[in-house]
Amino acid sequence: MIQQFQCAFRHNQPIVSIVLDQTLRQNERLLCAQCVESYSLEARTMGLRAAMQLVEEIDKQKKELRENLITKNSNLLNSFQLILRELQTSINKELDSFINITKFWIEDLNKIKLAPSNFLEELDKILKYGKDSLVNQESIEKAIHEINNQWSVKINRKLDKFSQFEEKKKCQAILDDLINQKVDNQDDVIFYDYNSISTDLRNSRRMKSIQNLDKKLKLQLIDQKVQSDTCYAMAFDVNSQIMVSSCLQSIKVWNLKNGILKFEQNLKGHNDIVNNLLFSKKQKFFISASCDKTIRSWKSLVQNEWESSSSYQLNNDQVFCMIMNKNETQLFTAGTNGTIRIWKINFEKNTLTYLSIFSFNPYNIYAICLNEQENILISSGQNKQILIWEKANEDKFKFKHAVKQILETDGSQIKLLDDDRLIQLPQGEQDCICVYQRKNGIFYETIEKRIKLEKSNTVECQGLGQIIYNQGKNMLIVKCKNYIYVIKEKEGNFSIEDQLNCKTEHNYFSITEDGQYLVVWDVQSKSYQSYELLYQ
Repeated sequence: MIQQFQCAFRHNQPIVSIVLDQTLRQNERLLCAQCVESYSLEARTMGLRAAMQLVEEIDKQKKELRENLITKNSNLLNSFQLILRELQTSINKELDSFINITKFWIEDLNKIKLAPSNFLEELDKILKYGKDSLVNQESIEKAIHEINNQWSVKINRKLDKFSQFEEKKKCQAILDDLINQKVDNQDDVIFYDYNSISTDLRNSRRMKSIQNLDKKLKLQLIDQKVQSDTCYAMAFDVNSQIMVSSCLQSIKVWNLKNGILKFEQNLKGHNDIVNNLLFSKKQKFFISASCDKTIRSWKSLVQNEWESSSSYQLNNDQVFCMIMNKNETQLFTAGTNGTIRIWKINFEKNTLTYLSIFSFNPYNIYAICLNEQENILISSGQNKQILIWEKANEDKFKFKHAVKQILETDGSQIKLLDDDRLIQLPQGEQDCICVYQRKNGIFYETIEKRIKLEKSNTVECQGLGQIIYNQGKNMLIVKCKNYIYVIKEKEGNFSIEDQLNCKTEHNYFSITEDGQYLVVWDVQSKSYQSYELLYQ
């Protein structure tokens, strides 16, 4: 290849050597036999064959490097293509699901249109109520409204995946028209879009002035106990004398007297952080849940000794919240993957028996509660949904509907105050507690009832610790962002009696059953702080 070039002095002879001098230009480095005879002996040179081997070796290394890098990038792009094909398949399945849902939706509507009439029954009704009363547009509209509301929930939770597409907005507009159709003379839930509410209407719905009780509730610090390791949960017994709290994977048992905590013993059994504790209101018995994805029951023996049950495995799920029914015969656990499990409790044998599992979507659940009759269960968590479950039989619940939220945020905590009132602590930038009222079996938010909280720059609500409601004292204890609030209720109105600035989101708390003492684990001082609730 080099023989085609001229040597430095254009002798038209084959190249035999190359001068290794960076200051020379390309052809000036090439020497033929005649050039070599007259060239300075001080110059460093290299034979033609050696130079060719060097260039070929470098060229080979560059080629291998190019091949390796291109192969690596090609493999990544091939993987990307496979993922895109999987995404394409997934999207097609979702779209097919939309189409199938709308088919079933239309079928349900057609059932109303084609509903047969029983001649004898209709004749009886005509004679009893008259002809005009039976041609009832309101009842038909109500039936259509219920069907539209039921199916729109299933569509809405899928449409969120396509929020970036213009078609999603068009579908959403149609869904809004379907579920917002006015039903004449019907006192039914209204689905507000807060952005569409006029300024005048918002002003007219401002918070009502809250009447304070005759005596104000105040928190007074009375004790502090150091614990260097983080506490993730705590609970009190029904007599307000025993507190159990977590200390990483162990459980500490405390005696509480006049608000003063006294450490009793350490209980071990879990292999990871204990993140949930639930004390019985009937027995010296409590249940623990851990990040090791197990739960245990603990029974008190003589001389304050505690016996642990076997470890009950939850597969790949973690428990974020637990409740018992009133008779304490069943335990409900919920957490990751949107699963809710029901367990049978046996105090005497200190055992838990798995009964059933149900779920609606794979999103984390942070709070669950039962109504007074225990035939309705409500769950809240990620995916901006508060879900209503209806009891199907003794140990099974079925999904009923989702509560429409004005703020449309993830809900960290919820609590039923009674069968018809629900409060929610929304996640995100909101600084309020939402209050829902039930009408015609459906919960909807009463905007003017919102409980305003301290403004905070913290984005996440955290909501560490469940909302505590002491019905006997009409008192709520709520943790929102950096604050723990003591809230009193009187005649349906709520007033913030006192608040504790923890200066951080990461604090856990609980209150004694008699509502007299509040205990907070403070992350900054690494200690338990007990407060007495005083009426002033």
